[in-house]
Amino acid sequence: MDDMIYQRQQEISLRQPGATAIVGCGGVGTWVALLLAMSGVEELHLFDADTVGVENLNRLPFGPESVGRLKVQVLRGFIIGIRPKARVYAYPITFNKTLASSMGLKLVVDCTDDGAAQREIYQACKGNSTRYIRAGYNGLDHWTVSSSVPGWGDDGRGRYAVVPSWVMPACLTASLAVAKALLPELHGTDLSGDLWKLGGFKNV
Repeated sequence: MDDMIYQRQQEISLRQPGATAIVGCGGVGTWVALLLAMSGVEELHLFDADTVGVENLNRLPFGPESVGRLKVQVLRGFIIGIRPKARVYAYPITFNKTLASSMGLKLVVDCTDDGAAQREIYQACKGNSTRYIRAGYNGLDHWTVSSSVPGWGDDGRGRYAVVPSWVMPACLTASLAVAKALLPELHGTDLSGDLWKLGGFKNV
């Protein structure tokens, strides 16, 4: 059964990253975790201390019954439902440098919305030779997927300002992050762009 699931992607040179942490399981992080699991990544560590809110449901694939529950627990259950053999660990806590050094992680995908936290996570990964990918978007039309902490979006108080948000750019950003994680030719490439510039489309 497992071989049949991945049969059509066998000719694609995906490089499995090993133990992977997704830090921040909101609009982008949830889709990163799901797409990694669907691509065959077998060990995922989910970090987020927040609960699902009604306002999150416009960009998460969860039902109303998930409201009020921990994001990592809801997400873990969803992943296990589609990939029962995956090893998925849910941590309703903030990721920190101690965890980065003690868990033997090979990859950290940082989907947090806090500039100070991003800098700490990046430095922790750098100090432990753990691969780091930062994935984020401004809520509407601009995304960044990079191997370092990006310089846009910080509102000056550490956390990103609340902005309009919908599912499409969240999924697009997550897809690019997973491509960067799994395709060797994208490992050293940073990706950023604006939705309205795709294919020469002009926002009128």
